[in-house]
Amino acid sequence: MSTDSHKSQKPGHLALVMGTAGHIDHGKTSLVRALTGVNLDRLAEEKRRGITIELGFVSLELSDSRRIGVVDVPGHERFIKTMVAGAQGIDFVMLVVAADEGVMPQTVEHFDICKLLGVRKGLVALTKCDRADAETISLAAEEIREMAAGSFLENAPIVPCSSVTGEGIEKLREVIAQVASELVPRSGEGIFRMPVDRSFSVKGFGTVITGTVTSGRVGRGDEVEILPGHARATVRDLEVHGEKVETAGAGQRLAINLSGIDRKEIARGQWVIEAGRIGLTRTIDAWVSVLPTHRAPIEHSREIGFHVGTAFIIAELDLLGADCILPGEDGPARLHLKEPLPLIAGDRFVLRSYARKTTVAGGEIIDPMPKSRTEHRGRKGKKAVADFIREIVTGNAEERIEKLIEASGFTGVSRSQLHLRAPVMLSETDSIIAKLAKSGELICARNSDLLITLGNFKALSEELKETLAQYHKSNPLETGPSRAAFSGMRRRRIPDEIYESVLHALVDSEDVAFEGDKLRLKSHKPSASGVDKKALDSVEQLLKNAGNTPPTIAEISQKLGRDKKDMSALLKHMMETGLVCKVSDELYFHHAVIAEIKSKLVEHLSRHDGIEPVDFKDMVGVSRKFAIPLLEYFDRERLTMRVGNRRVLRQGGK
Repeated sequence: MSTDSHKSQKPGHLALVMGTAGHIDHGKTSLVRALTGVNLDRLAEEKRRGITIELGFVSLELSDSRRIGVVDVPGHERFIKTMVAGAQGIDFVMLVVAADEGVMPQTVEHFDICKLLGVRKGLVALTKCDRADAETISLAAEEIREMAAGSFLENAPIVPCSSVTGEGIEKLREVIAQVASELVPRSGEGIFRMPVDRSFSVKGFGTVITGTVTSGRVGRGDEVEILPGHARATVRDLEVHGEKVETAGAGQRLAINLSGIDRKEIARGQWVIEAGRIGLTRTIDAWVSVLPTHRAPIEHSREIGFHVGTAFIIAELDLLGADCILPGEDGPARLHLKEPLPLIAGDRFVLRSYARKTTVAGGEIIDPMPKSRTEHRGRKGKKAVADFIREIVTGNAEERIEKLIEASGFTGVSRSQLHLRAPVMLSETDSIIAKLAKSGELICARNSDLLITLGNFKALSEELKETLAQYHKSNPLETGPSRAAFSGMRRRRIPDEIYESVLHALVDSEDVAFEGDKLRLKSHKPSASGVDKKALDSVEQLLKNAGNTPPTIAEISQKLGRDKKDMSALLKHMMETGLVCKVSDELYFHHAVIAEIKSKLVEHLSRHDGIEPVDFKDMVGVSRKFAIPLLEYFDRERLTMRVGNRRVLRQGGK
């Protein structure tokens, strides 16, 4: 099993990857061969045609004896998709320009792609100097400076060299080492993610995949997930530059030998990820930058090629700030992906014209889990989303996290989601959360990692209090709704953990009180004021006189000429004040009648081993219409329990 074509024998691996870029036939692969001794054109077609078709990977020994990974990409315009897959994840670029031809179309496009992917360091190898005189070499260097003006390569070293004569090769190695030393290797923090660029089988090992680790660390024995697809596998072995290692992390070229999965289940474009940590998304909010060299604005609601990681899919571009973005300008957008991908904030992408096969734009994912399409319909809704994206783009780490939590509203956001939605180091995210929580600006929901801003927490508290107030207004005779009933009155979808946190905070603040299973505002006192006292007395007398066979609510309403809803509210009030007992939804008994029936039942059960419904019916002197609801009422009151067809006295019941 091997990560790349070349096996390293020396220690000192840097967690850095350099990518090549440049026009076809400008000598990228020959230059890599001159630097490493390895020919990366391994395919028969590549050797026959003399051009690079597939990605090549090799380790390069620097002048200080340390090693870095190298990704060699094809230069032909037909293989731009492959080039972008290779360029994803590189730390710096070696732009290759032939001295005898100078800057060519793919030189510019490759350079543009590197800029769009956020590459910030690099150098230029001016190849084929054996074919050019001093003046031609000087003109080519001047042309490169013009192209690179204002970019990350503006002051980059340009090294004249020749893969044929060996001229400048050692100097090039020294310059590569110098650029590498100026870079800070990526942190191993975060969730392990690696876009897959190759998948194959090795006899005696099984499935092997390779790629450049973009974040986190992985070790032997770890369980990983292949996304999209959701297949899971176990890491059997790891190799970095051909050497077996126990663990590997961000910035390293890595080969993973997997067990429990067939090679056919994995292909370029998928990710291998720490199992269970990231979901798939079809919608992302992003900041899009259009290339200055693009001939026309990019317009709203168009299909476009979307390159991210090693994947390529079609997406619909939904511009939020305007109807178009002009060449050289940028702005907020929402992208609707035709296929789901495991993306996180900070991922860089490239947009290419699906029809013309040209690079158009690129950008950064701002939020991989934005609100639904329906929540930004219309000009006002889109403007709100556009403003939010701008605030995230321009804000510092603390402001980004605050905005993301605030934007989550009453639903809150979990720490694990923030790690995916905030392009900030995990340790920094946790530090900011702790700071905001300590200052009281952030609330952590009970028994969860859900976070909600103090402002949203207070607003939700007021909304719940208003809901209770409305209930009291409509039901003045009642203490309040049951806890379960009040939970069902929530005006919007709120996670239970946040709802419970707000409820307990209201109780702690003495704005709300629990009375048994009932909830009420402290300011509310159940009262019969406003209710006809005569009607209340009439109902009590009616139920008392009816004895064991009371009328239903509908019958009471009809007899007294009252609305059934009002009568239900009156009976609930009488129940809470102890005047009546609710036996079923339609039957209320006077409390004195229930007390008499209960006494008879307890006396009977204390002398017998149970009572059947037919005997209970005869004992009380009622029909089945009343007997069954009464027996079920005493079961609910935990006086009796049903055993077969009999009721027996529950232990402790009296």
